[in-house]
Amino acid sequence: MLEQNYQRLLVDMILATAGAVRRDIRDEYVVALGRILDETPQLTRYEDPRRDVAAIVAWCAVRRGGLNKLVEAVVSIEEGASAVDRLRAYLTVGQPVEVLQPDEREFVVRQLGDVDEVRLTALLRDVFAQWAPRKRPVMNNPHDVVESLEDSIPQAGDPHPLNIVLRRLAQLLASDELVHLAEQVSDRTGTRGSIPTDMPPPQGGRHYFVVRLTPDGRDASRYLLSVWLTSDDGHWEVRHTSDIPQLPNEIKAEVDGQLIRLAEDPAVEIGELFVEFIVPRSLLGTALDQWITTAPGYSSAIGVHYPVGVRDLTRMRNRLVRAHWRRRCQRIHETGASRASTHFETLNGEAQVNFAEFLQDPDRVCVVVLAPAAQFVLGNVNAWLSAGVPVVLWCRDDSAAERFNSYTQSVLKEGGIKTLPAAVWRLRQDADQPGAAPTHVGRHITLLWDFVDRLPPDDVLPLRGPAKAS
Repeated sequence: MLEQNYQRLLVDMILATAGAVRRDIRDEYVVALGRILDETPQLTRYEDPRRDVAAIVAWCAVRRGGLNKLVEAVVSIEEGASAVDRLRAYLTVGQPVEVLQPDEREFVVRQLGDVDEVRLTALLRDVFAQWAPRKRPVMNNPHDVVESLEDSIPQAGDPHPLNIVLRRLAQLLASDELVHLAEQVSDRTGTRGSIPTDMPPPQGGRHYFVVRLTPDGRDASRYLLSVWLTSDDGHWEVRHTSDIPQLPNEIKAEVDGQLIRLAEDPAVEIGELFVEFIVPRSLLGTALDQWITTAPGYSSAIGVHYPVGVRDLTRMRNRLVRAHWRRRCQRIHETGASRASTHFETLNGEAQVNFAEFLQDPDRVCVVVLAPAAQFVLGNVNAWLSAGVPVVLWCRDDSAAERFNSYTQSVLKEGGIKTLPAAVWRLRQDADQPGAAPTHVGRHITLLWDFVDRLPPDDVLPLRGPAKAS
């Protein structure tokens, strides 16, 4: 079964590349494969991309080294994207081994059978994205869950997801036997399955799709829209700008249209994409992450497809606060900012944020607003932003308060502030699963992720020449 899952993973990985949906590109894969194998592949081909790729994978699977040769062939055609990097990682990883022995697997299945579905989901929620076959197991089927965990691919340097879940399960059930098994799994897996840390990143590093809404001076209900594509190398490319004020619904359609154009632009090579909304302070609590996009080929909330953060336009244009802002951003870059750098704030209608206290303590680089407090956030956010705090996280729906509080504190304890974008993204994906309640916390989180070292070109403070002597 693991071998079949691994083949399904390879099909998914190939389909994630830019050209796999095109028959002519898949034909090039087969030609390159034949050249590498020195054998003309004889197989039934299909117009449907998934059936076609699956047939190619199945043909290669019965040949010695065939799957690795297929990866070489695809990589030789496809270049420069994160999906190709995962394919290169396949060559380093090699064929998977079964992580658990049969008796160990049955033991874990029995232990999971004693855990109710709600607790099981909590144990698994942040490893969903690493399940190799890209499918959700049936949550009330422990065999299915264990199989998916064994077949997972961790991120570079991370422990294997099975090891993570075993340790959590050991704590939940107070089981020394599970602790011992988790240690054995850790020894067996190491970093097997993770993307090598020395693998070159996609060209330009992470890309940011930046959407800025500037209030119209005459009509407060309309905004001027600007869209950029930028990356870690500091290059900003204007994708859209307009001097015609638009309503929010018009902007939603335009943003989706810009993403569609970006997806179809052959001149753009994108690695991992992060979506940023730069908005006036009054819009920070808007559910921008829930705007629907069709650009990736499947219609869903933009925060499900990509990590989404908001940035404050008001602070971005206030030169007086940049010194505080820059200092706190540097703390995160230099130290990684552990949970100790986070301030947990519980708001009510009477107590106000102690602005002076924040100014005096530059180590406070992140604020997590413990719910229920949604109605008071925007009334207090001015103090945090003026003090230069670059990261603020809150829940927009008080009905999800308890889950938000426990989850965010757990994430910060385990991974620190830098893990927040990925953790919030996983929650948003979890909320998009069939049967998820409208009150799922993943539908109601705002993450302000706002760093001073990346500003749009028209908001960068120009250098001034020295004043002339009088």
